[in-house]
Amino acid sequence: KLAGAAKPRSFEVTLGPGVTRLRTRAQWRADSLVITTQQPVPVDVAGNNVVAEVRRVLTRAGTDTLHIITTRIGIAGAPNNTVRSVYVRKP
Repeated sequence: KLAGAAKPRSFEVTLGPGVTRLRTRAQWRADSLVITTQQPVPVDVAGNNVVAEVRRVLTRAGTDTLHIITTRIGIAGAPNNTVRSVYVRKP
């Protein structure tokens, strides 16, 4: 059940040879559901902790179209990467 801002949830998943702790938050922004996931990645060359973030915005358009915008936030000065997808239900 989502009502406005949701409390972040953490869970563990197995990715490759180890277990990774993901932190996910879901919240409504107007008519869109925004899901933000953060995942720790190996420390950088300077020894700083680094977190990768992926943000998904799901918006329904009409009764049979879903727009999904996925943004991967750049790490260590890299640019953000955004992909827009549109799904249409076929009769």
